[in-house]
Amino acid sequence: MLSRERSFWLEPGTLGWSHGDDEDRIFYRDVYEVRLYRLFMPGIAAIDKKAMWRLHLRCRSGERLVVSPLHQVRFRSWEDRSATYIAFANELLERLHNANPQLKITREHHWTMRLRLAARHRMSAVGGTILLKLIRLVRDRDPDRTANATARFMRVMGPWLRGHRVARRNLAAAFPDQSRGEIEIILQGMWDNFGRVIAEYAFLDQLWDFNPDSAGPKRITIDQADLDHAARIREIGKPVLCFGAHLANWEMPAVAAAALGLNLAVLYRRPDFAPIAREILDIRTRLMGTLIPAEPGAAISLKYALDNGRSVGMLVDQHFTGGIDVTFFRRRCKVNPTLGQLARRTECAIHGARAIRLPGGRFRLELTEALVPPRDGDGKIDVPGTMQMITSAIESWVREHPQQWLWMHRRWR
Repeated sequence: MLSRERSFWLEPGTLGWSHGDDEDRIFYRDVYEVRLYRLFMPGIAAIDKKAMWRLHLRCRSGERLVVSPLHQVRFRSWEDRSATYIAFANELLERLHNANPQLKITREHHWTMRLRLAARHRMSAVGGTILLKLIRLVRDRDPDRTANATARFMRVMGPWLRGHRVARRNLAAAFPDQSRGEIEIILQGMWDNFGRVIAEYAFLDQLWDFNPDSAGPKRITIDQADLDHAARIREIGKPVLCFGAHLANWEMPAVAAAALGLNLAVLYRRPDFAPIAREILDIRTRLMGTLIPAEPGAAISLKYALDNGRSVGMLVDQHFTGGIDVTFFRRRCKVNPTLGQLARRTECAIHGARAIRLPGGRFRLELTEALVPPRDGDGKIDVPGTMQMITSAIESWVREHPQQWLWMHRRWR
């Protein structure tokens, strides 16, 4: 913060820089080590935190050069020049390596980020332990009373959390015609739903009470048309691809698939709170069957499941780094293309599945008919077009029940 800012440029055999009226340069071959530190950019709002790689060049002369994408505009105010910095840094690293094949390159988190991550892991461990004890404590209590209490708590606590600001901004962009009061009502409904989902994890194995032969009141409702869709999938005997979204209780469609006899492999993300990850995984395994963790190599496991006659289900409504672009509420965002890629390779039918929260702790579950994916000039399923089709379907779901979606997620980045 207190050092003078330098401007760098590349020359055929040297790296040049200036600070003020002074200029200097160093030969690429004189740089013997490069350290890349990953850290958060300063001076950016917490809800827009952006990470960067800062280069530290160690020279044989003992000098150390720091190359960063930040340009200081004024005290505690920076301009992000990542657009040009990334190309510059890649070219610089290539030239340094060509000049010195033994160049040592180290990538690591900056100490500030390591401290932040350590604190986050510690808080996750403590918070996870508390949640685990609460889940085990309330399992013998009434599910509806527990869900109501958790919903009331989240309606009070939610507006104080960082995600509330993210959600308000997302809602204002998605529904520009909504008044501030209408957006606040949706926000309250979002936290109410989120609180209920948290409580329902403790009773997930108790929520399913669907019985088509019973005429009495039930917690789970499924229309006959949706039951017919599931029956046709069973009769055909071929695997299908199912997509869902973080709406209402997003675990219920996978529970319904297993209960209705659909052989489904579910892609899932491990909870951030490590102590409860095993507990939730055990609950999911008992209710949903085959689970595939969302980690490197997951696409191969999903393809293997399809090859062995097992259908695949996954949630596709969150940001996916390195994904493909789609339009969601008139804004561009990244989506995981895996489902579209699997459809292109296997020609499996694509269905959407969702849960809708109803009053009185009830749910209505829906399964769409097979969607018709767009195809390219060669007659093969078009992956970007298919993912846009799926995203548009999810957008229609969210517009129908906006208070039941996780608006606090940074979907647009």
